[in-house]
Amino acid sequence: MNKPRNFARHSLELSVQLRIDSDWFDLKSSDASRTGLFVVSTEVMNAHQLAHMRVKLPSGGTIECMGHVRHVTKDLDTGEYGAGIEFFVMSREAQVQWDALIDSVSQGLRGDRAAVAAPPSGPRNAPFSRRRRSSSRMELVDTEASKKALS
Repeated sequence: MNKPRNFARHSLELSVQLRIDSDWFDLKSSDASRTGLFVVSTEVMNAHQLAHMRVKLPSGGTIECMGHVRHVTKDLDTGEYGAGIEFFVMSREAQVQWDALIDSVSQGLRGDRAAVAAPPSGPRNAPFSRRRRSSSRMELVDTEASKKALS
């Protein structure tokens, strides 16, 4: 049985740069909550990996934080992977900005700020997709089994 969520998730597409190990990847989020976000990719990530993130806010600002991959899913219709990333370390200033964004989204006050901002500047790589999650037919992925199958 799934544990109930502590915070509501909101549909929110943001440009996200994610660094795992020494590689940076450009991603898009498909939803977000007060404590993290969900990103879509074409590659499987490992649960419990640490990730350095740069998240481009609709206001044009960028927040940097650390997170860890809480769970990995696979869309059974498209074959795309996704990862739920929980914030782990975030500056007070970044937390204030993130909370303000989530508050505005939860109250439906985004207005013209709903447009997706351009991706943050920095290194670019292609392994991750920018497409949004298109289906709700998802399954949890056993990343250890996935690695063995790909070997």
